[in-house]
Amino acid sequence: MIRINLFDLEKATRTIHIKATPKRKAHTRVIKVPDRVENKNYGFIKDLKEKRESNIDYVKRCGWNIEDSTLFYSGFNDLVEAHLEDGKIHSLSITKKEGNSLSVMLLEVNPDMRRKGYGIKAMKDIANKAYSSGLNSVALNSMDENSDKFYDALGMKKEGSIIFTMYTGDKTWMKNLMNAK
Repeated sequence: MIRINLFDLEKATRTIHIKATPKRKAHTRVIKVPDRVENKNYGFIKDLKEKRESNIDYVKRCGWNIEDSTLFYSGFNDLVEAHLEDGKIHSLSITKKEGNSLSVMLLEVNPDMRRKGYGIKAMKDIANKAYSSGLNSVALNSMDENSDKFYDALGMKKEGSIIFTMYTGDKTWMKNLMNAK
């Protein structure tokens, strides 16, 4: 009999207890947990979809409104991350680690689900990813006034504006956002 304790993930280990049999002694073995712990509510599309399913079929099946999408309407490469609730994609994003920061390259809320708090949920996922990876900040460029209002309301620090407005959030900001209701 094998019993696996998955509740010890904070220590990044799994404890496996193997019961004694007539041919071998009982023992306990600790193995390292892989870097990516599966989360069915947030992750790369390539990891969430069925093996033989295309990325575009997956996002359609999960309710993404491709016709009204402004950023994610044609290609869904392996860098796209899906944010889900109850099996429906509420947001898509692309992030990239740059030094000690996680840059949000693209973020869009499903056109059918806007103005319902899903942008905040997606930013919480992104902040959690950055914080749990030991990164010092989240950075992004805002493309319009509505986005500026959203990132201002989240408490991100405005860094400057030329064509786009640059925002950052440090570790304290990440922790506060993750703990916000």
